Amino acid sequence: MDSGGMRTGKIDTGRIDNGRMEKGGMDEKPHAREETPHRAPMGISERDEAVLRSAARDDLVLLARLHGGELDGETLDALMETPFAALFSLVPDDETARQAASVIDNGWRAMDSGDTGGRSRLLDELAADFAALYLTGRHRAWPDESPWLDDDDLSRQQPMLEVRRWYERFGLAARDWRKLPDDHIALQLAFIAHLMDGDAALEEAARFMDAHLMRWLADFAAAAAARCDTPFYAGLAMFTHAWCAALRGMLTRVTGVTPPPPEETADGEEPPAHAVGQPFVPGTGPVV
Repeated sequence: MDSGGMRTGKIDTGRIDNGRMEKGGMDEKPHAREETPHRAPMGISERDEAVLRSAARDDLVLLARLHGGELDGETLDALMETPFAALFSLVPDDETARQAASVIDNGWRAMDSGDTGGRSRLLDELAADFAALYLTGRHRAWPDESPWLDDDDLSRQQPMLEVRRWYERFGLAARDWRKLPDDHIALQLAFIAHLMDGDAALEEAARFMDAHLMRWLADFAAAAAARCDTPFYAGLAMFTHAWCAALRGMLTRVTGVTPPPPEETADGEEPPAHAVGQPFVPGTGPVV
């Protein structure tokens, strides 16, 4: 199995710069974990599984960081110096992912004037768009699960408590759910990274994605892509959805755990397909 290229190392993926998220944004609880005993899944060797876990974990931590905190100058420089898709070890063989990465890469060229004052203005524009998407709700593209699934479109509802129970099973807890709810996209991505990094079976990651992240990620991505003010956050939402869909497709192939059938909407129409995804392209990231 080809692991794909590893990222350049220019972006510190272990910490969110605003302090809300460190090592995945969760604290380990002292109580014993209840992880499913690890075993190699069907159709994949232990060595290949280790490669998949490492690559997916690193990519998930990077995505969690980008969704979980504002960009600082150092991170912005790293993003602008490297094609976005090249930052990832696993790149979806998917037109949406290619378009999303292109939106981001072309956006930097359109927004950056090249001078010091221009870079400062760019950071200010990104900070304002981050706040509108993740903090104030101005874009009405909610970054947490509850508003998408709750009958009254409210945050911090039953879906958050269900996600919390998943975290508790593995000895984890959100650092401060009042500031960053358990079902926030950054924490869900960080949790899947934790499953990839630990002894949990890959089947657990597949089931968590089916029960939570993949039920609302397509709607979030579509809303963010349509309403964000900067190409970066529009493209990030699109790319994250395509990447997660590709991961879920890979988990189907290596574990045999298939996603549930699509839920019908209130008017009887099926929502956009998002659970299977396109395969990753191996070896597309930079090797260091």
